[in-house]
Amino acid sequence: MRKKGWKTGGVWLLSLAFLLTACKGGSDKPATTADTATKTSEESVTVVGTETEHQVEFTDAVPTSAEEADYRDDPQVEELARQVEEKYGIDIVYGEDVRRNFGNEEEDLRATAFTNAEGIKTAIKAVDEAFSAFPKGLTSQLADEKRGTLKVYLLGAVGQGDNAPESGAYPAFTDNEDRELFLAIDISPDGFINVPTVSHEFTHVIDFRMHEMGKFDDEGWNRLNPEGFSYVENYENYATGEFANKYSYTEYHYTPRKLTQPPEDVYFVYNYGTVSALEDRATLLEPLIIYRMWGHDTIAPGMYEFPHIQAKTEYFLKAIEAAFDLAPEDVEIWKNAYEKLAKK
Repeated sequence: MRKKGWKTGGVWLLSLAFLLTACKGGSDKPATTADTATKTSEESVTVVGTETEHQVEFTDAVPTSAEEADYRDDPQVEELARQVEEKYGIDIVYGEDVRRNFGNEEEDLRATAFTNAEGIKTAIKAVDEAFSAFPKGLTSQLADEKRGTLKVYLLGAVGQGDNAPESGAYPAFTDNEDRELFLAIDISPDGFINVPTVSHEFTHVIDFRMHEMGKFDDEGWNRLNPEGFSYVENYENYATGEFANKYSYTEYHYTPRKLTQPPEDVYFVYNYGTVSALEDRATLLEPLIIYRMWGHDTIAPGMYEFPHIQAKTEYFLKAIEAAFDLAPEDVEIWKNAYEKLAKK
């Protein structure tokens, strides 16, 4: 489900990601890396960014399915983007204006432009849906004095290095060591994206910023894990790691299973969370995000009923609440959704 372990430099590719094709808004495109990096799942190490050297632009665009409907001929595209930008305090970059190169010399992704008007509008609406699952005002507060406002890039197909760009290969990704604060999304070939995947990646951006602000206690977090446990920090073979299934509720996303361990030994929603602390926290929020968007409480049957899952989820939610200036009513919405799923 993933192309390569694009992680070392701080890029989080969404990798097991959300193959939630049964969910409203889900995409049936292949998912890639975690933070998770496909239109699926996730991330990398939390290091306050070192700027990446500028690279030569990769300009070979992949043709869209309906080239005649160019975004430059449709004024609705710009207006829709403006509305969502104002709503969340972000910059949405699309069409020929997108950035084409991400990463560094050792691990670089090269993106193409997506120019179909209807597809771009579809993607902008999906971004709106993904961000709506989070407390209001949170997105705009992620702005960084050094890196500026969060940029959401709506890209065409994405490839690594000299490889030809491939639709669905890297569905969504972000990079904490980049010169920009960004969330990049592959919207080819039709504009449809996996909304939970984007939300998962956005969780990484929140995580990055809390660390940069000095408002997350990693030692306190690690004390919530089993004694002797350590994250594998590897996106390729985490599923076969020593702790892969020993402390996980399920091997894959939201597929229920009969426990082979006592409930008090469940620390991870599914084994992808054993990759890193960032992936752990993002996967812990996945059921809550989906519930907030669509009310699908059956997607995560019993996920929050385990005491250690509850402790870790509450720790992360409280950290977000403490780090940002959030309206009490929005925090209450999160708490109510969580408590319903946890049956508290």
